[in-house]
Amino acid sequence: MHSKQILNIKSLVILLFVSFCNVSFAQEPETNVDSFTVIEKIDTIHKFNYVDTAHKPKKAVIFSAILPSAGHIYNQFYKIEGQKNTLWWKLPIIYGGMGAMTYFTIFNQGEYKRFKNERLARLDLNYIPDELSSLSEPQLKVYQDQYERLRNLSVIGGLLFYTLQLIDANVEAHLMHFDSSEDMAFQWNPVLFTGGNTAQFGISLRISFK
Repeated sequence: MHSKQILNIKSLVILLFVSFCNVSFAQEPETNVDSFTVIEKIDTIHKFNYVDTAHKPKKAVIFSAILPSAGHIYNQFYKIEGQKNTLWWKLPIIYGGMGAMTYFTIFNQGEYKRFKNERLARLDLNYIPDELSSLSEPQLKVYQDQYERLRNLSVIGGLLFYTLQLIDANVEAHLMHFDSSEDMAFQWNPVLFTGGNTAQFGISLRISFK
């Protein structure tokens, strides 16, 4: 009886093994087709949305820190199909803004020194009158302070342009890895918020996927 039970167990194990093999072989072609389909879909996604992994937003910031707008040019080399070229309007703004701030800094610094030197020259006994001699001491002080303030504002403006182009290069680099395909749409609408006796206007932004 014991031997017969063992034989039945062995027969059951063999039967399950054969059945498993049959199921496995029967499902293998279908698995291959599914895998091929998945790979094909992945390749299709990469074809349209793939961004080179060598592109690093950190590099864009470093390049722009060394040379303004260099990060934007670096980003341009890694743009994929469908992403717009923004260099044609960003570069003039960056260099135009920084160039203007540099010019005003130099000009205001020169005027500041001119009025300051005039005030110092009047302290000398051998002072020789010049084109600024018609101005009084209080007037010279006003002009000196004015150009000093304008010089400081020009420096701040230049630093602001420099910082903004760093931020923009970093944001642009990150957005290159963001899905901006036609399957995603943005929609914004003005909204009126009411509460109590007050009302405020705002904007509602909705992101939808097709």
